[in-house]
Amino acid sequence: MDKKQKVAVVGTGNWGLNHAKVYSRSTVTELSCIVGRTEVKAKERAEQFNVPYFTDVKTMMKQIKPDLVSVSLPGMKCYDTLMELISEGVPIITEKPLTYELNLAEKLVNEAEKKNVFLGINFIHRYAKPVQLAYRAIQDKRIGKLAFVIWKLVYHKLSC
Repeated sequence: MDKKQKVAVVGTGNWGLNHAKVYSRSTVTELSCIVGRTEVKAKERAEQFNVPYFTDVKTMMKQIKPDLVSVSLPGMKCYDTLMELISEGVPIITEKPLTYELNLAEKLVNEAEKKNVFLGINFIHRYAKPVQLAYRAIQDKRIGKLAFVIWKLVYHKLSC
């Protein structure tokens, strides 16, 4: 690969920071910008990497034209951003589950399929506190040999 792939990172939290670090250090990618939900956070994170920042995905897409967008937003805040990126036709990798609501996840997947847009999901629990505690308990032999483990994510929708 002669040309580095331009990657935009959407999200200014801890996982967005991790994504920005990886893309900025890679020999095959170039961190092209940071997109945040607030100007203060977006600017602060972008300054860490000396890249432009945006608070609007459409504006970023017009100006930067990334080869890939890496989304790291809270699970309940992903849908609109992901749908907008799908409509732009850019390949996407998202850190969180698509949504916490099955019907919205289906809409995203269907739209990505219809537009022939790559939509990858990176949702790793390895570093989640419950997994780390279970791992330590196994290593410390505080629990016996495991035969089966299941971990179910439960989302409770709050009505106000």
